[in-house]
Amino acid sequence: MIVLTCEWCGVEFRRSPCEAAAARYCSNTCRYKAKRLKTRICKMCGVSFRPESGQRNTVRYCSKSCRMAARSKRRRRVTKRCEACRKPFEVCWCHRHIRFCSIACSVVVRRHCRWPEPEQLRRLVQYLTLTKIGELYGVTQSAVQYWAKCYNIVVPRRKLKSSRAPSRVSGYVGEAYGV
Repeated sequence: MIVLTCEWCGVEFRRSPCEAAAARYCSNTCRYKAKRLKTRICKMCGVSFRPESGQRNTVRYCSKSCRMAARSKRRRRVTKRCEACRKPFEVCWCHRHIRFCSIACSVVVRRHCRWPEPEQLRRLVQYLTLTKIGELYGVTQSAVQYWAKCYNIVVPRRKLKSSRAPSRVSGYVGEAYGV
């Protein structure tokens, strides 16, 4: 009997002289593991490595960092210019349709009109009605209310002018019905 060393696990085993020429492993389990998990060369850094027994046969990289580096290298990057602030920014090729560098820039551009600055709106709300402010900016009263809400501005309640307030004067429609 000839004493050999298993190429996979390093254990010594014995074989007859006629089997010794072909014997490289101590058992079928070691032979299967060695066949399935051969020593490979990392496609990113070039280091030879042996995949762990739980890994698949398709492992190409020695570590997670090499795998992620190869992945980012594969992804083409595109430099674009933001349509709102005109600053350059990078995106992956798959996101090349993006027009803005941030959500804030996209919100600013998608507004139908230019919002007033918070201090300017605060002064306007003190002296004008929401309807008048809306007319200045070409929006509705509810849009002005929304701006005030976004800027945390308290809108004062306006009192109706005496000429507009219903009163008990002759010709009042309610008198005809006894109200």
